[in-house]
Amino acid sequence: MPCWYSRNVDWQYYVRTKTTDVTKMSATELNKPNAKIEKRWQELAKQEALLGMKAVAKRHGVDFAEVARSHGARRPKAPVKVAQKATTQTAPRATGKAERKATAKAASKEAAKTKQAVVNKAASKPTKTTKIVSKAKYKNLDNPEQTWSVKGRKPAWFTAHLDAGKALEDLAA
Repeated sequence: MPCWYSRNVDWQYYVRTKTTDVTKMSATELNKPNAKIEKRWQELAKQEALLGMKAVAKRHGVDFAEVARSHGARRPKAPVKVAQKATTQTAPRATGKAERKATAKAASKEAAKTKQAVVNKAASKPTKTTKIVSKAKYKNLDNPEQTWSVKGRKPAWFTAHLDAGKALEDLAA
């Protein structure tokens, strides 16, 4: 069993490592812990109020649950049991360590096959990507393969043509 000194050292280590430097925190970061503290204060206030009500009920010789029910409180619902899905193949329960390993290995292989089948099915579908090509409105007189559809930046040949003082209609495609 550790002595008080080791527990004290562990506590000091915890304080050193878990404290944060407030000077480096932003306003939103400073508000986050406050929200947590406020929520905890509300929880504690509810607990104190509940304990006070229970004490008053006990002092008057009344069961607190009975008082709560008479004022509309409901009993907590029992947890709903979820039915397990029936598998098509039910294997007998493995008793030995080797049998459990083999059963687990077989189950993981089956899961991997199922996962691979899903991946293969998704990969077999062709992706539909159609490239939208805009109609060229201007073409370079020196090189007719160079065109511009007025989308994007102006090409250098287009600006050079306009800077030379030539008409825009000369470049029309």
